[in-house]
Amino acid sequence: MLSAICPECGKTLELTEEASGDSLRCPLCFHEFVASDVPVVGSTEETTTPTDLEAKATRPRPRRPKISDSSGKRRRPQRKKRSIWLLVGLVTFGVFLACGGMAVGIYFLFVHEIDVPIAASDRSLVVTAQRIAEFSPTLRIDPALETFHKVRMLDGSRELTYEYESTDGEDNILYVSHQVSVDPTVDGAMGGYTGQRIGMKYLAHRQIREVERNDLWKWGDTSKCVLLTMDNKKVGNLFMARKGRRYFFLIIVGVYFEDSGSIRELLDPVLQRLDTYEG
Repeated sequence: MLSAICPECGKTLELTEEASGDSLRCPLCFHEFVASDVPVVGSTEETTTPTDLEAKATRPRPRRPKISDSSGKRRRPQRKKRSIWLLVGLVTFGVFLACGGMAVGIYFLFVHEIDVPIAASDRSLVVTAQRIAEFSPTLRIDPALETFHKVRMLDGSRELTYEYESTDGEDNILYVSHQVSVDPTVDGAMGGYTGQRIGMKYLAHRQIREVERNDLWKWGDTSKCVLLTMDNKKVGNLFMARKGRRYFFLIIVGVYFEDSGSIRELLDPVLQRLDTYEG
């Protein structure tokens, strides 16, 4: 019996004399070749000589069979991607920590409020229900319905709020919301003034409309005077103004002021104290 050596991996293939000119496929590396193109030796039972041993020692090692997909293209075995996913996870976790830290910082710097005790001087900075009742003697004021609240932010800003709401019959309805704020910078106060709309939810719920009357009152660097109406009836006022780092916002519903003298008599005392207020 004859033997042929695969030129690709060196495996010895046994074949008959009739197949010595046929095309062969190596069972180890699947390489195709013609038997007549490679060395053909006699029976595989021949004695092995030292020369044969040296030839076998220098014979190239069999190669790993190629793995192909249905399209005939070679596929490499997939490698583990554990390190890639670990890197992606670390990057994602880092971004999450950075964003979370930034959000926490913004919250504590600009949103988080620290309650501060109310001082006697603070009460003189807001227009109270008792003060409004001096212009409308028929009003009955219940001090238990008043609320004062004072807070400070970590950025140094201060905020004082006063609120009163009474619905004791149609002739004794009064709502007052007054906020006074002091910001560390003028730019900060300008931003606070622009976005200041405390009490608008109260007004929108009652379908109250605004009619600007800046001819009745002005104060500070910028201000706004509004007459509030509902069903074409006058029901109250809105005053807001900013001067330097200080600004305030005042809503009154149940009593309205349409006289410039009365408005100044109501507001001037608190505005004079606001000029020097630091919170």
